[in-house]
Amino acid sequence: MAWWWLAPTAVARVEDGSVVLQGHQELQIAQDGWFAVVVCAAGVVVATVLAMRHSRRPTVEALLATVGLAAAAFIAWRVGTWLGPEPLVDQVRAGSTHPVTPLTLRTPEPLLLLGPLLFSLTRFVAALLTGDPAVGGRGR
Repeated sequence: MAWWWLAPTAVARVEDGSVVLQGHQELQIAQDGWFAVVVCAAGVVVATVLAMRHSRRPTVEALLATVGLAAAAFIAWRVGTWLGPEPLVDQVRAGSTHPVTPLTLRTPEPLLLLGPLLFSLTRFVAALLTGDPAVGGRGR
């Protein structure tokens, strides 16, 4: 949902039956960028919360969190696309003179893995700094 609220969209205009849109390349990068910010923040927050609490099964938690973050990113992508505006062609066919660009990811596969990656890196650094022996830290 955060991506749906944060990602920018542009209002196009229809002139002589064609859609005129300026700055479309910047918009594509911004939509992918905001999605990356949201999933990376989720990975860091989950890793920080798990690092702050003591667990008997940190490996299982880490594995579940990694899979959960990847699934959450996929769901966020699909829900954001579903809640966002319709494709430009459909909006123009419906008679819109000022269609709004839809939410899309240009590179979904790498972006879906950013949350789990940042989770793993943050959890590893937290384990090193706290000396968590379960993750390979210095020990106390």
